[in-house]
Amino acid sequence: MARVSLVPETELTPGVRCYIGQTADGVLQGLGGHRPELAERWLALYLPLCREDGALPLELKELVRFQIAGYYGCDYCRGFIVPLAAERGVTCDKLAYVLTPDDPDAPLSEVERDMLRFTLAMATGKGELTDADFSAVRRHFTEAQLVELGFLAALLIGYGRFTITGFGLVE
Repeated sequence: MARVSLVPETELTPGVRCYIGQTADGVLQGLGGHRPELAERWLALYLPLCREDGALPLELKELVRFQIAGYYGCDYCRGFIVPLAAERGVTCDKLAYVLTPDDPDAPLSEVERDMLRFTLAMATGKGELTDADFSAVRRHFTEAQLVELGFLAALLIGYGRFTITGFGLVE
């Protein structure tokens, strides 16, 4: 249940309303309804970062998105696979292991396992990363990719804490 009032879709600004159906509508009606300029800026950052290739290919980003959604219990976010990621081979079988990358049955590559350990360390506990965490991912990623990975995870972790466990904007 949302902890702030949700603005009806018909009362959203056009710059927010155009995103209905592209992310959780409760976020649009809560954040976008009360602070449309922030919502528009957020979505202009969030959607390309999470749904397009960047320094990291989308299929790796999708594993992280699913992992953070799973950690925070966002059924909405776990309810779909970004279409381009699905076209590139991201399957429900693989996504089932994003919270348990060390499971020997996980159909994950070494790159995916190391990356998911890294982002899980960011999301859990105090979120502290060790030199060993960095050493594991440095074997696979350039500095630009490492920065994008950290930023993606941080953005999704903050988003989960705000929308799911904090304000209750996603049910």
